[in-house]
Amino acid sequence: MDRLRCRVPLGPLLGCFLLLLGPCRASCPRWSMGNVTEPQYEHIPGLESGLSFMSGIVQSFLGLVQPNPFPKDLIMSIVKNHTFSRKDINEVLQYEAGFLVCVAIGILYLLLMPLVGICFACCRCCGNCGGHMYQEQTKRMDCQRRLLYCFMFLITFIMLAGNVCMFLSSQSTTTTLQQAPDNTFTIMNNVQKYLKSLPEQVQSVENESFFTIDMVKSNLGNISFLLGSMIQRDVKGPLMPALDSVRNMSQVVKNTSDELSSLNVSLVTLQSQLTILQYNLTSVRIRINGTLSNPKCLYCNRYLAALDTMPQNMGFNVPNIYDIQSAVDIAQKADLDSKVKMGEDFINNIPQVVENKTESTVQSAQTKLQDVRKQINKMNVSFSMLDNVFQGFNNAKDFVNKTTPVVKSAEMYSWIVGVILCCLVLLVVICNIMGLLLGPWGLMPNAKPTERSCAANCGGNFLMAGVGFSFIFSWIFMLLVLILFLVGGNSYTMICKPWKSQEIYEIIDQSDLNFSTLLGFKGQLSLQQIYRDCQQNQPLWPTLHLEDAVDLNAYLNISKYADEIWSSFDKTNITIPTITLMTSETAVQLKNITNIIGQLDLQQTDYFSNLSANLTNMADQLQNLSNVQPDSSIKYELAQEAQDLRNIISMANNITSNLIILKHIKAIVSNMNVTVEDVLTKVAAAQIFLNHNLTDLVKRDSRIYVGCQIEIFKIFADWANMTITQQIGRCGPVAEALNSVEVIVCSKFIGSLNGFWFSLGWCTIFLIPSIILSVKLAKFYRRMKYSDFYE
Repeated sequence: MDRLRCRVPLGPLLGCFLLLLGPCRASCPRWSMGNVTEPQYEHIPGLESGLSFMSGIVQSFLGLVQPNPFPKDLIMSIVKNHTFSRKDINEVLQYEAGFLVCVAIGILYLLLMPLVGICFACCRCCGNCGGHMYQEQTKRMDCQRRLLYCFMFLITFIMLAGNVCMFLSSQSTTTTLQQAPDNTFTIMNNVQKYLKSLPEQVQSVENESFFTIDMVKSNLGNISFLLGSMIQRDVKGPLMPALDSVRNMSQVVKNTSDELSSLNVSLVTLQSQLTILQYNLTSVRIRINGTLSNPKCLYCNRYLAALDTMPQNMGFNVPNIYDIQSAVDIAQKADLDSKVKMGEDFINNIPQVVENKTESTVQSAQTKLQDVRKQINKMNVSFSMLDNVFQGFNNAKDFVNKTTPVVKSAEMYSWIVGVILCCLVLLVVICNIMGLLLGPWGLMPNAKPTERSCAANCGGNFLMAGVGFSFIFSWIFMLLVLILFLVGGNSYTMICKPWKSQEIYEIIDQSDLNFSTLLGFKGQLSLQQIYRDCQQNQPLWPTLHLEDAVDLNAYLNISKYADEIWSSFDKTNITIPTITLMTSETAVQLKNITNIIGQLDLQQTDYFSNLSANLTNMADQLQNLSNVQPDSSIKYELAQEAQDLRNIISMANNITSNLIILKHIKAIVSNMNVTVEDVLTKVAAAQIFLNHNLTDLVKRDSRIYVGCQIEIFKIFADWANMTITQQIGRCGPVAEALNSVEVIVCSKFIGSLNGFWFSLGWCTIFLIPSIILSVKLAKFYRRMKYSDFYE
C-alpha cells in the first residue's frame, strides 16, 4: 500500500517523458509496476532434522509386519456406508494380519512369562531348576563357563543398546510434546498471515488500477501540456529555421540600411577626389605631349608612342548605391519583425488551440474512464468466507491454549513413565553387568565350589537378581509394548505413510466431503492436486481453477473502451489555423534586392593599382630622358613633368586606400544576397509545411498521444492479468504448514513413540535369553553347599 501511494507523482512524470521523447519517438514510455508483496513467515526450528533416529529401523520392521498396500477402497467403502459389514471386517482382519500375529505373540509372552516365573520360583524352592546347590566338576567346566560368559556379555550389550535407544526416544517424545504448542501456534500464525495477505494482494491490484485510471485522466486533463506541446515541438522543427532566418533578415536589412546611409557620404567625397585626379592627369598629359613634340627635345620622338599608352580618361566610376538603398528601405518597411512575432504567436498558441478543440472529447473520455473504474471495482472478490476461517483459527488457538496444560502434563507424565521404564530395564542390565564383573573377578581357578569367594558368590547372586527382576517386570514391559505397538504402528501405516505418499488426499477427494463447496467454488477441486501445486508454490488462480469461476477478461478487457476513446478522438477535428509567413509582395521586394545587387559592378577596385604602375613607368622614362637633354629648359620641363606624374601617383595611392568603402559595400552586397536566398528558401519550405503537412502532423501526434494512453491501460491489463494469475496467493506456505504438521505428528511424535516401544520390545525379547544364560552362568559363580571332587 505504501508503495502505491509513493507512485502517485508518476502522472506528471509521464508527461515529462512524452515531452522528452521528441518528434522522432517510436513508442510510448514503459515502466515496471512491480510485484505483489509476500508476508514474512515465522521459521519453525527443529523441523529440518526430519525423521527420528530410530525411524528407519522401525519403518522397516513395520514394513515386514504390514506389507499390504494402503486399503483405499476399504476405507472409502466404510466412509460411504457409515457401517462395518462382515466383508469389511474380514478385509480389516486380513489387512491387520501382521499386527494380529505380533499381538498374539505378545499375548503369549504376556501370559507365559509370569507363569514360567512362578513355576521357576517354585521349582527353585524345591531344589530343582538349579535350586540344588551342587555342581558337578568336569573337564569341560571352564570352557562352558567362558562360552556362557561370552553369550551373556553379548546379550547384555544388546539390552544396554536398546536401553540407550529407549532413553533417547523417550527424550525425543518429551521434546516434541514440549514444543508442540509453540510450533502449532507458529504454523497457525503463518497460515493466518497467508490468508490475510490474499485480500491485501487483490487490493493492491485494484489500487494499481485506480492509479492507472487517475494517471490517464490526469493526462487527458493536461492535454494542452502533453498533446499541445507535442504538436508544438513538431511544428517548431520546420518552422523555427524559417523564423530565425526572417529574424536574421530583418536585422540584416536594418543594419544594411544604416551602413548604406553612412557609406553614401563617403562615396560623395571619393567622387570629388576622382574628379581632381582626372583633371590633373589630363593637364599633365597635355604638357608632356607638348614637351616631347618640341624640336629641341633630343630623342623625344620615340617616347610619343609610349605617351599614347598613358590613359587619357581613367574610366572609373563610383558605384551608385541609391537603388540598393531604395530597395532596402522598401524591405525595411515590410516589417519582417512582425512576421516573426506572428509565427512565434502561432507556435505558442498551439496548446491552447488543442485544449479548446478537444474539450468535449476529453470530457467524454474521462466519463468512459469512470466506467472502466466501476468495471474494475467489480473484480474485487469477496473474502467473507475468510472470516469463518479466521474465526476457526481463533477457536483453534483457544483450544490449543486450553489444551496446553494438558499437553504439559502429558509431557511430564510421559517423561516420568519413560524414565521409570528405562530405569527398570537398566536395573536388569546393571544386575547382569555386576554379575559379569564380580563373578570372574572373585572366581579362583582351583577353588572348590563350596569354597568360592564372596565376590564370585555376589556375582552369581546379581545374575539371579536380574532373573528375578526380569520375571517380575517382563509382562509389564510387554503389555506397554503391545499398547504402544498397536497405537504407534497403526498410526504410521494408516496415517503417516499415506499422508507422506498423498494417498490420504486422494481418499478425501473421493469422499462425500466436497472441497469445492467448502471453499465456496463451483466445480470439483482435487485436494491432492492442490497440495502438489502448493508444494511448487503455485498461485491460487491455476491451483483453484478460478478461471472457471471468474471471467478475468470481462474485467480486464478494455478494448471496448479503448475503441470508444479512439473513435471519439478520430471524430475530433483538431484544426490549427495556418498563417502566411511572408506575402508575395514582400518576397518580390526581397528578390528585387537580389536583382539590384546582381547589376551592381564592383570590379573596378583594382583599376588604380594598374594606373599607378603605368604612371610610375612613364615618370621614370621622363626622368631618364631629362638627364640626356642638352637644353636646360627642356631638361627642366621633363623633370617637372616626371615629378607631376609622381604627385598624381601619390594621389592615386591615397584614393586606393579610400577604396575600402567599395570593399565594405561588396561585403554588404554579398551578405545581403546570401541572406535573401536563405530566407526565401526556408520560408518557402516552412510555408509548404504549414499549407500541406500541418493537418497530417496534428492527426499523427493525436494518434500517438491517444495510443500512449491506451498503451498505459494495456500495460496495466497485462500486469494485472499476470499478477492475478501468476503471483497472487502463492500457496507454498499452506503446503509448508501441512508438511510441518506432518513432520511434527509423524516424523517427530509418532516416530519417537514407535522408536520407544521398538526399543522396549527389543529389550523385552532379549530378557528370555538373558534369563536362561543368567541361570546357567550363576551356577559357576555361586557358592555350593555340596562338594564334588574332580581329579
